Amino acid sequence: MAVPSHQEAITNYGKPERRNRLFALTVPIIGGMVSHNLTNIVNTAVVGLHGVAALAAANVRKTGLLFAILQGLSLRITRATLFGQALG
Repeated sequence: MAVPSHQEAITNYGKPERRNRLFALTVPIIGGMVSHNLTNIVNTAVVGLHGVAALAAANVRKTGLLFAILQGLSLRITRATLFGQALG
């Protein structure tokens, strides 16, 4: 599929087939976001039944995991940037 020019994109903006395609792409994304939030709510409720200390420990674990993932991603981006600069 070719990338439309700027003028074609403006002309095709309101067409039903474009809206249907965008809607078809957004529905799974919205579903994923809603299910992720529901999972977090249920997880918090279940862990909260075990007390404040358990809830705090679960949040510390989640924060630590997120920090580790972001550090790894940052290193990969840095490496890719440096390799790209070295290769020209």
